[in-house]
Amino acid sequence: MQIPCGIALPDALVPRARHALEALLVPLGLDPTWDETPAPGLWYGPPEADAPIGRLRVDATGWDRRVRNTAADPSDPVFEAWWWLSGDAEAEIVARDGVGRYAFSGSWHDRLGLGLRAPVDEARDRLAGRLRAAGMPVRPRRWAGRPWALCPTHDVDYVRRFRPGLAWRETVDHLVLDRRGLPAVERIRRWIRFAAAALPSDDPYRRALRRMLDMETGLGVTATWFFKTAAHGPYDVGYRVGSAFVRRFLAAARERGHEIGLHPSFHSFAHPDRMVAERDTLASASGGPVPALRTHYLRWHDAVTPSIAGSAGFAVDSSLGFADSVGFRRGTCVPFRLWDRANDRAASAWEIPLSVMESSLFNRMGLDVEGAMEATQAAAGTARRHGGALVVLWHNVLWEEDDAPGWGEHFERTLRWAVSDGASVASLGSALSSWAPGPA
Repeated sequence: MQIPCGIALPDALVPRARHALEALLVPLGLDPTWDETPAPGLWYGPPEADAPIGRLRVDATGWDRRVRNTAADPSDPVFEAWWWLSGDAEAEIVARDGVGRYAFSGSWHDRLGLGLRAPVDEARDRLAGRLRAAGMPVRPRRWAGRPWALCPTHDVDYVRRFRPGLAWRETVDHLVLDRRGLPAVERIRRWIRFAAAALPSDDPYRRALRRMLDMETGLGVTATWFFKTAAHGPYDVGYRVGSAFVRRFLAAARERGHEIGLHPSFHSFAHPDRMVAERDTLASASGGPVPALRTHYLRWHDAVTPSIAGSAGFAVDSSLGFADSVGFRRGTCVPFRLWDRANDRAASAWEIPLSVMESSLFNRMGLDVEGAMEATQAAAGTARRHGGALVVLWHNVLWEEDDAPGWGEHFERTLRWAVSDGASVASLGSALSSWAPGPA
C-alpha cells in the first residue's frame, strides 16, 4: 500500500531522508510516495514548521544535532535509521582491526551496551505504533508467509585442507615443535589424520561441502554458497573454480535450488574491474547467474563498495556483520538498500546483513557448542521479534574436529531448530523474493 510522504529539509538532505523512510516503511508493507497532496500520510520536518493537515507528523531533530562521537537521536526515527544504515555510525569510529574491519569491540553497539538489540528495527516498531494509532494499515512483511527467516550461507575459502601452509603448520609447529602442548601420541595421531587429507577423496573440506549440501537438501532448505575465483594477496588461498570437483558441486547445488554467490579476493571490494572479472569467471564455471556477494574477510568501504556492488550487477550483499562477535552491525536484521555514498543515492543492491559466524562464536568469543547455540538462538530472538532475517555463516570446515570442534554440531542443530521454530530457511535471494506484506 502506498503512503504519501512529505519532507521539509534542505535539498541536500532529502535523498538521505527518503532512503531512511523507505527503510522504515517498506518492511511495514507501506511504499512511500513523495508528494504534498492533502491525502493522509506522513510528514517529516523541523519541529518549528507547520505540518500539512491530516499528516502524521514526525519531527526532524537529529540532523542538526549530529556531532562527532555522539550516538543518533532516538527521538528522530528517520535520522536514526539513516545514521545506522548509511554507515555514518561506523565512520565516527576510527579504530579498525588488523585487516581494516569495523569490529564489535569499540563499536557503537559496544559503547552503548546494545548487545543483540537492533536500534533501527526498534525505531520502526515505535513508528508502526504511531501509524496504527493514526488509522493507517500496517502490514509487516513476512517470509514466504512465515514470521522470520534464517538464511544459511557458506564461504568457500578453500576446497582442500591439505595445502602447503597447513602442511608446514601440522608437521613443524604441531608435530615437531609441539606448539599446542599435546602428548606425543596425540600429536602423531593428529598428523596422521592430516596426512590422510592428501588424498582428494578423503579431504575433510570436500567431504564437508557434500555433507552440508546433503543435509540442507534433506531438510528441504536452500543456502547461498560463496565461491572464490581469484587470489591477489597473502590472505587469499587460491583454488581452481573450473576444476572438475568444483564444477560438479556447483551443478549439484544449482540443481537442488541453491544460490551461487561470489566471495571476491581480498582486495576486490575496492576494485570494480577485478570484481566483475571474478563474477564472470564464477558465472561461467557455475553455468548461471551470480546474484549474491560477500566480501572476503568482510572487507568494506562505504565510499566505494556499494557502488561497485551495484555496477557489477549484484542483487544482494551480506557482508555487513561483525567478525569478532554476534550482532546487528547496521542496527537491523531487516533487508535494506545499500547507500551509494559515491553518488549520494540508494544503491541498486539490497543488504541482508550477516549476524552470526561460527568462527566468531567458537574462536573469537570462545564459546562451546551449548554457548554457541544460546548466542545463536538469542540473535534469532531479535529476528523473530522484528520480523527479520538471521543470516548465519558456516564455512566448509565443519566436522573437522581437530581445528573446528563442535562447529558441525552447531550447523546441524541450528538448522533443525530453525525449521522446528517455524522460520523460513532459504538462500538470500529466495528469502528476499519471498518477503512480502502480510495480513493487515
